[in-house]
Amino acid sequence: MYHRLKTIVKPSGVDLKPPPLPANPPPSSPIEQHYRYESRKASRSEQEVNRKKSSVSSSPEIENKYCSINELKTEQSNVDKNDLHETNKDTSEFVNEVQMKSLQINFPVKKNPEVSVKLPIEEKDILFLIQKGRCKHKGYLITVDVLKSLADSLAIPLFRICTETSRLAKPLVKCTVNSIKYATLLCLPQSVAEECTKAAIQATTLYALSGTGALKRSMSHRANLQFNVGNFYRWMIDSRIANIVTDTAAVYLTAVMECFCEKLLNTTFSVIGKSETLTEEVFDKLIDPFEDVCQFIRHTQLQRNDQSMSKLENIVCTESEAELRTILDRLYRKLHENVTDQSNRRSKNVLYFGKAAILSLFYFTRCKGRHCFCQDSDPLNRTTLYDWLRFILYFVDHRNGMHVDQQDVLQAARLLLPNADYPPYSVDLYVTSPLTPGNVTDAKKRREDLAFTLFLSAETEFLKDAYQLIGPEKHKAMNHQGMTALAQAVLIKNEDAVTFLIANNADINVAVPADNGNHSYALSSEFVGWTPLSWAVANQDAFIVRKLLDACADVDEVYMLHETPLQLAVMIGNPDIFASLISCGANAFSSTMNYDSMTVNFRSSGSPCAFAVAAAYGRKEFMNIMLSQSKLQVFDEDLSLIDFLSEANGLRQKNAADISDNLNFQKLPKIMHKASQEALYYAVETRRLDITMDLRKLGVPWNIYLWTRTLQTARENANHSIIWKILQDFNTRLSDELSADIVNQTIAIIFDVIRFSSKKNEENSLVEASKIVSLLNEKFTKDLQNGNGKNGSSQQCFSEIPTNRPIINPKYADNSELSDIRFKIDDKMIYAHRIVLVNASDAFKRLLENPNGIIELDNVSYNVFKVLIDHMYGNKNQFQEKMISEGLVFQLETMEASLTFGLDYLTQECYELIKSQMNADNCTRIYRFAQRCGIQSLINDSELYILRNFSAVIYKDQFRIMLQRSGELGWCDMCASLATRLVEAFECFTARQNMKRHC
Repeated sequence: MYHRLKTIVKPSGVDLKPPPLPANPPPSSPIEQHYRYESRKASRSEQEVNRKKSSVSSSPEIENKYCSINELKTEQSNVDKNDLHETNKDTSEFVNEVQMKSLQINFPVKKNPEVSVKLPIEEKDILFLIQKGRCKHKGYLITVDVLKSLADSLAIPLFRICTETSRLAKPLVKCTVNSIKYATLLCLPQSVAEECTKAAIQATTLYALSGTGALKRSMSHRANLQFNVGNFYRWMIDSRIANIVTDTAAVYLTAVMECFCEKLLNTTFSVIGKSETLTEEVFDKLIDPFEDVCQFIRHTQLQRNDQSMSKLENIVCTESEAELRTILDRLYRKLHENVTDQSNRRSKNVLYFGKAAILSLFYFTRCKGRHCFCQDSDPLNRTTLYDWLRFILYFVDHRNGMHVDQQDVLQAARLLLPNADYPPYSVDLYVTSPLTPGNVTDAKKRREDLAFTLFLSAETEFLKDAYQLIGPEKHKAMNHQGMTALAQAVLIKNEDAVTFLIANNADINVAVPADNGNHSYALSSEFVGWTPLSWAVANQDAFIVRKLLDACADVDEVYMLHETPLQLAVMIGNPDIFASLISCGANAFSSTMNYDSMTVNFRSSGSPCAFAVAAAYGRKEFMNIMLSQSKLQVFDEDLSLIDFLSEANGLRQKNAADISDNLNFQKLPKIMHKASQEALYYAVETRRLDITMDLRKLGVPWNIYLWTRTLQTARENANHSIIWKILQDFNTRLSDELSADIVNQTIAIIFDVIRFSSKKNEENSLVEASKIVSLLNEKFTKDLQNGNGKNGSSQQCFSEIPTNRPIINPKYADNSELSDIRFKIDDKMIYAHRIVLVNASDAFKRLLENPNGIIELDNVSYNVFKVLIDHMYGNKNQFQEKMISEGLVFQLETMEASLTFGLDYLTQECYELIKSQMNADNCTRIYRFAQRCGIQSLINDSELYILRNFSAVIYKDQFRIMLQRSGELGWCDMCASLATRLVEAFECFTARQNMKRHC
């Protein structure tokens, strides 16, 4: 029977209280993966599983017969395949054959892989947010060392939101945007939570309106977010927040956490001062007194708003139930004074509390004397009635209720009281009528409500009466949730009711309708298009799935706006239900996503095809079966899928990327072409590197974003073989796709791979990466003539060179005759004249301020200083002969000495001489020298030369050493400098192309 919590009635003078809460604290795990319910009765499918477990394990013939399909199971499921595929034994045998022979598809399947759940927020994500987000104007005040503390501090609110989301999503299986929204409102401070949900709505809207180029941009870029949406999506799947997690939910959660991070930074600056520097020490000092950052924000807001809060909002307890009702009425009206959201189904004027609900709330909020919260002066420790009402309403609104149930109060108590816990909502509360008791005046509606309530019962004798009460349109009548009696029976797993309704010709394909101007349904819009079969698949009820399929339930129809049953089966990962749907002709390559921004409805974004969903969830075994469907082996062309796969494997050659890499792929039907590209996109976004490379083997083409992101993932995983394969795939088509949005990321990861490969002595990857650098540099600079332009020969960066300089007869150079100054270098003496040196540079003028004695120099060699003297005295021929004969090392020492003594004219001559001698052997030495001395013009020329000759320079030992030490202490970050130089070349190239188009 349908059970509600009953009110406990006691004699007068005895306190009324609801059933006691469990004394145990909340689960220690951040994500609640398992919930225990007291089942109504064992379902028929469960009985079959229990009955057949022993028979399957005891029969060697059956065990051998089904050993191949059992390999499909990466999760639990020991259901006999023969029983599940009775409707189509040929398909069942075909599935077995697929797994045994693999049809030459290189998708190896791992059994029960260990899932490593890594937090989706990294330090680099926070850095991007500070640089490009709403806090970028304060970026110069934030030090790098605080990034780790910020990332760590976001973990607790993230876990809380996801734990609450998991509980809210449990009854209806799917993690919806609505669940994350109310979890955010329940877990974060009120004002911050409201800002976060607004930002999340904006992000999901932008994501839905991505347009035709959606698969060429990251999920983060489509939603205008800095945090990595793909990482969040993968994390939500691996953490099992719910059995069904969509990419839209991942976008919503990412936007919430990004906005929360910005609010945390703003709150921090409001405390320390808007012009103060935020360091790790300052941040930790602020947060340490509090349990977490949420309490820190709440404390800061309470200090700021304490005076503005009314006495009504500060009430903590009550003396009587009547007083409680009065306060709740006043608070409820105040809460809705400025409410503009009219989507809530409950009244904005009066809130109805059930008898059990008000008794429970009074039990928790009655004044307890000395032990009451009203005696605590710390506002952080007080739970006001305003907080109680706010949390209760969040739970009511999440289930789209019209009145407060006792379970709403108990759920609020779980969050507001210490060490309180309570199971998640049961599904019964979601499917019952949300109307206020006694408020239904329409007799027809009352009969329908009674009928749907009877269908909640497990008693078979009520089924006929309930069916008659529905009325003349009983086969497709809907309740307030937008569900038919059959859908409701499927959801609550009432198999007797399902069997009865199917036998009485109930429409098995009525889907949850979308809201319209005439009627609004209580069920979330994210379930629009779900049929009874969808609910059965979501509940993993194999018995009901088979019943509905035997009754010819639709598996693919246009009214399935969100997820098809096959997409749900792939998300859940149940191989038995998946095989049943495949056997009934479910299309694995049909997507409900609308990539046309002109016609898309941002409230109904749809889902990628089942093939792409399998890629996102890492279900390679399902992808094998979907690729091998016999129905997709008949195309307009004479090329079968098996032939295509064989040819694709045979045609993979080293240089095939430019010519025939996609030739066979283009021969596939359009729906297969789109589905494979969609699958590659989601595999890349969720970092499924093995699936990504398997799809590439099938000939699915890269775009520049997917290539870059995959290379980045392979680099982070230190997978040398895959890095090499990805680098081999780069071609001129990908270089043509480079844009301002992706060029920085692409070039940065290429040079990161170069640095990494040089350290690991990965010759193949290093050579391939050098080819890409040479290709890009040639593309960006091919229209430059003689090095003109910004990235051509470098301009002089020295101080103004004097056109006239004092000349004295060269014979007096290093001549004691008439000399008035002496320099002692390496125990040797050099004679000079003060008037010549003082006029040569300000550095000599300062050096010669003391007119007496011998000047000893230890920062220059004798031969180099002798050359400086010869040059200052005009002994040009001797100077040039010495410079050329001594070689590059002497030239560099002379240039360094000329810089030290401020001899700009000599420095320029050295610069021109060194630049003219630059080659692949010495460019590295020159570059290191220029970096050490800070000679920007020589740095520019060295970097440009290296980029022009990268394929030759990469084989030089000195260059390899510099690559390996790039960015280390005492070494310049050459890879970053070269990447910046190449990006600048791209920007100049783009500017020139734009000018040509406008001319």
